[in-house]
Amino acid sequence: MYTQIQSFLEKIFKQTSSILPELVLVFGLVVLLLFAILKKKNTLFNTIVYGAILISGIVASFYLPQENVSFIEFKRLILISALLVPIVFPKPLFLEKSTEHAEWLFLMLASSLGLMMMISATDWMILFVALELAAIASYILVILSWKKDSYEGAIKYLLFGVLSSAIMLYGVSWLYGFVGTFSLEALLTIHFKNDVLLYVAFFMAVAGVLMKISAVPWHIWTPDAYQIAPVPVVAFLSVAPKIAGLIALYKIIQAYSNLISEIETIIGIVAMMSIIWGNLVAFWQKNIKRMLAYSSIAQIGYMLIGVVMGVVALNALWFYLCVYFVATFLIFTLVEHYEKQYQITEIIDFKGIGQKDIWGMGTMMAGLITLAGLPPTAGFTAKLLIFSALWENYNLKTSDISLWWIIIGLINTVVGLFYYLKIPYYAFLKETQKQILPIPRYLMWVCIAFSFLLILLFIKPSMILG
Repeated sequence: MYTQIQSFLEKIFKQTSSILPELVLVFGLVVLLLFAILKKKNTLFNTIVYGAILISGIVASFYLPQENVSFIEFKRLILISALLVPIVFPKPLFLEKSTEHAEWLFLMLASSLGLMMMISATDWMILFVALELAAIASYILVILSWKKDSYEGAIKYLLFGVLSSAIMLYGVSWLYGFVGTFSLEALLTIHFKNDVLLYVAFFMAVAGVLMKISAVPWHIWTPDAYQIAPVPVVAFLSVAPKIAGLIALYKIIQAYSNLISEIETIIGIVAMMSIIWGNLVAFWQKNIKRMLAYSSIAQIGYMLIGVVMGVVALNALWFYLCVYFVATFLIFTLVEHYEKQYQITEIIDFKGIGQKDIWGMGTMMAGLITLAGLPPTAGFTAKLLIFSALWENYNLKTSDISLWWIIIGLINTVVGLFYYLKIPYYAFLKETQKQILPIPRYLMWVCIAFSFLLILLFIKPSMILG
């Protein structure tokens, strides 16, 4: 009897050890939910508990069995992004008149858990459930400011999310009808004749994932959600869902590459549409958060190169995501500060700020030129690695779609300079009568650390490329 119990426990431990970080987050969700129910209003205590849970999840990720460490670095990046939110935004504007501190940390943790499950998913059903867990938490996070003018954007995000989920589920049911399995791993050994309906089913099935990463044509919710959501939430949603969505999409593409020969063309068209639309519309934006929303749509077009090119470009994608993560958090840290202190939300309102707050605008400029892909920041290296992988793929396959991708990507990188440098132009070259104080010391050192990291990764990219 003792032997049977021991073998049963060993079997359970072996099966659950592969999802140890996720189990830590589940435990954390229970704890934070209890705090929310008991109305624990000690924000410092709640934040410490939240941070301890995420740090425990990161530590647990280093103790996984060797066979279960695939994509673990991407999971750690999601955990780090969730951990940085209360550190970089210690007193967010939307919580000043709210007592829902434990609730918002609970939702952040729930969204992180869903995103990590998306990376772990090996079949369509687990992927769908994980995506919905992350999405439902995101819908509530977006409306946490509870402003009257935010309801329209939040409802648009919700309705669009529900629609894409329904289309995704319908497409998955078609794919199951074609291949007879929900498993992605089983598809690697299946060969199937190309069929127009298979292409339609595949595009519908990836709709939910494309919506999560804000790729065209599933990007419509993004500008409104960015504009109305609290800045800490926007910073998190700019990074974490993209990480999970891109890895999920990578696994789907690898699984269906034997069945659908034109996957590269399908995703390539989506990527080029995202790059063109994101850059062109961002150029005309007046609100900084809407500009950054369209910028993120354009950035996803470059990241999709790393997804389609397979294992060769996975390192380039990892580097690009790390750089994008640091630059995005740097920019949104300062967007939150200027909105909170001076009600600055429009690009033109940045007039003259750089002359009075050199550290604030100087570090923001470092983040913006990183997204633009200019040296001496790691944004240049990230784009160089991505385009190198694309050029290598073109030389191997002589694929027309790869050549067009390179041309459109390079042209739009130049277009991006005009709107990324618009803020530094107003900040440093225009005058203002506003009384602007330098950013607080704590915030200044956080921004300097981010900026230094972006320059250091340009000088020594091997730090994370390994």
